[in-house]
Formats: sequence, C-alpha cells, structure tokens
Amino acid sequence: MRLSFWRKCRTAFRWCRISVWLLVLVVLATLGWLNRVGLPDFLKTRLVTELRSHGVDLEFSRMRLHLYRGIVADNVRIGGAQTADSPKLSVAEVQLQLDLPALLHLKLQPDGLVLRQGRLTWPLSATNALTVDHIQSVLHFRPNDTWALENFKADFADTKIVLSGEISHAPELLQWPIFRGRKTAGREQVQTELQKISDTLNRIHLAGAPQIILVVDGDARDVHSFTVRLNAIAPFADTPWARARDFQLEARLTAPASAPTNYDAGWGFWTNAQPFALAGTAQAATLETGSLKLDDVKLDLRWHAPELVVSNLSAALGGGRSVALARLNVATRQLVFTNASCFDISAITGLLTKKARAKLTNISWQQPPVLEVGGSLVLPGWTNPPPDWIGTVRPGVCLHGSLAVTNITVAGLTLQSARTEFVYSNQVWHLPDLELIRDRTWLAADGWLDEVTQQFHSRVWGTFDPVVMRPYLPEHVRETELGEMTGNQPLRLDVIVNG
Repeated sequence: MRLSFWRKCRTAFRWCRISVWLLVLVVLATLGWLNRVGLPDFLKTRLVTELRSHGVDLEFSRMRLHLYRGIVADNVRIGGAQTADSPKLSVAEVQLQLDLPALLHLKLQPDGLVLRQGRLTWPLSATNALTVDHIQSVLHFRPNDTWALENFKADFADTKIVLSGEISHAPELLQWPIFRGRKTAGREQVQTELQKISDTLNRIHLAGAPQIILVVDGDARDVHSFTVRLNAIAPFADTPWARARDFQLEARLTAPASAPTNYDAGWGFWTNAQPFALAGTAQAATLETGSLKLDDVKLDLRWHAPELVVSNLSAALGGGRSVALARLNVATRQLVFTNASCFDISAITGLLTKKARAKLTNISWQQPPVLEVGGSLVLPGWTNPPPDWIGTVRPGVCLHGSLAVTNITVAGLTLQSARTEFVYSNQVWHLPDLELIRDRTWLAADGWLDEVTQQFHSRVWGTFDPVVMRPYLPEHVRETELGEMTGNQPLRLDVIVNG
C-alpha cells in the first residue's frame, strides 16, 4: 500500500516537472515570438490609442516585447501626416514605460518613453536641412498633459546639446503654426530665417567639445509663459566675424506679453526678435577680429523691444583695459554709448585710417592715455541699401569726452602732461580747455574747427620757456630775437588765430 502511494507521488511529481518545463518552454516561445514577430494587433492598437491621448502619434515598423526593456517600438516616426518641409523626428527605438499600478489592474497605460538613436530633420530646401542627430532622451507623461523631458542628449553642428524641462498641455504644441503642415505667410518667413541660420552655421567652426545646455519650461496654451535658459560653452570658435577661445554664454529668453505687437516693416530683421526678451552674459578668454586682439572679454546683454542694451562691456588690450556701454533703440535707430579706456593705442592701429597711423608714428608715451568718451548717432534705416556713412550718418554724430596723457613725445617734443576735453556736434569740433605742460612751459588753448567749411578759431595763452622751446621753433624764428631769448623768466603768450 505504501509502495503504491510513493509510486503515485513520483508519477505526479514527474508530470508536474514536465508541465513546468512545458510552461517555461511555452513562455519562452511566446516571448521569443512577441520579440521577433511583435505584439498582437489588439495590444498595439490599445497602446497607440493611449499614446495619442497623451499627444504622441507613433508610426513604427514593429512593436515587440523585449526581455529587459519591456515593450519596444522599432523604426519609429513621431508625428502625423506632414508636408515635405515640415520637421520630422525618426527614432531607431522607442521604449514604452508602463504605469505599474495600472498594469497590476491589467490596464496598459504608458507613463513615459525612452528614445534611442533619434534624428530630427527640418528641410529648408531641396538640398539643405537642419539636422539634430544621435538623440537620446526620456520623456515622462504627467498630469495636465505635461511632458517632462529628462536627460535629452543630441548632436547638432558638431555641438553636444543637453535639454530638459517641463511643458504643460504639451499636445497643444502641435497646433503652433511652426509645426503645422499647411503653408502660411508666417511659416514661409520662418523657413527663410531658418535658411539664413543654416547658412551661418555652415560658416562657423567649433572645436574642443562645445556644449549647449537648454532648460525649457512653459504652458503650450500660452506662449508668453515660456522660459528658455541657455548655457553654452565653446573652447574654440572660428566664425566669419571673429575667433574666440574659452567662450561662455548664459542667457534667459522669454516671450513677454508686454512686447510690442505693432510690427513695423521698417525694423527689417529686428521684427524677428520683437516678440522676445533676452537677458544674458557672455565672456571669452580671447577674441580676435581682423588685426584686433582682445583678452578677458566680458559683457552683459539685454533685449526688450525696442531697446537693446550692452552693458559692462570690458576687455583687456594694449597693456590696459576698456569698459563700455551701448544702448540702441531699434525704432528710432539711435545709438547711445559711453567708453572709459586706458591702453596703448598701437593695439588698435589696424582699425585706424592710413593717415591716422602715419601721425601716430610721431607720437610715443610711457603710460597709456586715459580716454573717456560718450556720444550718440542715428544709424541708417534697417531696410536701406549699404549706407553713405559720411554723408548720412556723420552729420548726426555727437561726441563729448576727455583725453589725458603723461610723459608724451610728439614730433620730438616731450611733454610732462597733456589733457583736453572735447565736444563734437553738427560736424564741428570744440576743444574748450586743451592744456600742455613741460617744466616752466604751460600752454592752454580754446578753439573750434568746422569740418564742412574748414573754418576755425583758436586762442592760445600761457607761458613758455624759450630755452626749452627754441629747438622746436621754425628755423626762421630761431634766427630772430625771439629765438635768441635766454632769459630766466618764461615768456607770457596770448594769441588768437582765425581761419
């Protein structure tokens, strides 16, 4: 009796073991089939419908069950039917992250996507497109149709891009004109501007692992709620305008509701920036443009239509430093600026005219001159052809400031100090208090010069030492009694010259 019982137990155990192995084989075969062939249509339809409820429309070649990653879609194109010039996002693999509490209740509810090896292509013409490649990212679905983007990494124009942020009511983004397939005047303008950006990028060369970090937050139902924070790093940048090393940029971009809405065609390209506000800082270890080289360059930038302000602009050059501020009103085209500098002018000779460079060869100093200058001018119309700077802009230039230098030598004449204030307005130069000092020689001058009529008026007064000044007097003067004067007392001088 007992032998029969154990025989039955062994038989039952054998059948249980066979059943378990058969079940394992069935499960493995099913998993292999689901991985190789794909999910059944009813599951795919359910998942696609759930994703559409979150504003994501997936088109894929296969949706399968991966042993480790779960449900995976291969060769994915995100977005619905689009025109040929619409942006397109394709991804080699998209992993669906399921809501585990819902899954325990046998409900398939995606709460996120993991994108691997994606590419965003924005066609600009038949032969050109903006391309963001090697996209890797995690996208979470949160309440209020919020998309939370994490760990987004991609390559764009040899630059690493890192992106994160949260956008509520994200499906509404698809209704923005820039992403819609239909042709509109605004969309065509965007395409034109993007083409210009692409052409510019093709002329910029970066090296040393440049990186752009972006944080984007906002509500897709209100463009004015968006905030974009940018941090860019470029160890080396070679552009058509300048070359920079260790360049860094931090900026914050918004679209304030207070921005002007009355677009003026006369603003030209500035109309593209009118809806936005920008505040940021930039710096570079070195900046070279043409023959000018600057070190330790820094600036603060602010844009709020219609005004652009560049403040705290400073740079080291010529053994000294220059600090400037500029304020541009785009509507009136008026540019107001100030500058305080102390550097060797030979550092900017490449910016001077040939005539000015020739005059500088006769001037030397032991310490750089101190220059303070401010002024304003009205720039030509933004939509005008290349302007006539001398005939159109120069008459409206206004300048005021001061210049001081010590131990300066001019054409062999050494002065202990020279200083003056100056005013330039209506194409007339005013020097109200020019002062020159050398030992017992002290001369002051007050005068003006009209650049248009070439008329001038000058009064020179003070005292000068004839012994010191005699070698610098004209030969016919040195041969006169004036040239022979060797008295101990300096001579007094008061001369008025008109012309």
